[in-house]
Amino acid sequence: MKRKDKEIVRQPDIVIRTTENFLESYRLHSKQYLLTFAAVLLIVAAGFVLTYHTKNQNDKVQYLLSQGMQAFEQYGTNGKKEDLDKAQTVFTEAAGKKRGESQYIAKLYLARIATAQGKGDDAQKLYQEVAKGTSSQILKDISTKAQEQTGKK
Repeated sequence: MKRKDKEIVRQPDIVIRTTENFLESYRLHSKQYLLTFAAVLLIVAAGFVLTYHTKNQNDKVQYLLSQGMQAFEQYGTNGKKEDLDKAQTVFTEAAGKKRGESQYIAKLYLARIATAQGKGDDAQKLYQEVAKGTSSQILKDISTKAQEQTGKK
């Protein structure tokens, strides 16, 4: 072997040198490393908490929608005003949560309830809100067709 090759072989490899450099840097700046680690840990924990909270809120709105749909279906089956009032209360609460497209689904049901109560103008306003506010083409189409049908009556 050549002399240069022998010198290269005797030198510590890159992993050992990197580890030694890191340990030396950590020894000199241990407070900064610990503070940085704590800050990163806090940010990650906050991300998990936010994700959990958002999922929990979305689950609550989905539950409200299902409760409202059940009450509205019961109204359709037995025609009791109490079921219609319950559905209206639940959908109003769900629409007030403003959780994505769920609020527009709730408003579509509120418009159907308004139509059932003979409040065509209120229904039209709700259908217009849905058509203008939602990004879902399906909800836009539903609200547009419902507006046309409500307008004919």
